[in-house]
Amino acid sequence: MFGVHEGCRFVMRRGVGIGAIRNQELLAARFKEKGQELSENQLSTLSRQLSRLRESLEAFAAKHGHKIKSDPHFRREFQAMCSSIGVDPIAYSRGCWTQALGLGEFYYHLAIRIIEY
Repeated sequence: MFGVHEGCRFVMRRGVGIGAIRNQELLAARFKEKGQELSENQLSTLSRQLSRLRESLEAFAAKHGHKIKSDPHFRREFQAMCSSIGVDPIAYSRGCWTQALGLGEFYYHLAIRIIEY
């Protein structure tokens, strides 16, 4: 046994040798596992939040669709709000936005009006 004699007692040296290497490998594996678990939880949470955001934005567009269509200032504000959160309403012209607003070409015309300003 290797150790250090301190006064009246004999203290074992820890943290060296094969056992220490195995402990470090085990600790690294545990950290990696925990990191993966945290990443999966964060991804799941983010996915739920984005889904809720999309639903809220669709509900807003459905509720205020007429005003978005008829009021240029409100339309610009809606587009600015979408841009600030990284949503491109023009990209959804054939999907959920069309249904939410009840329009086929709304976002095509919206894009043109935005470009005009």
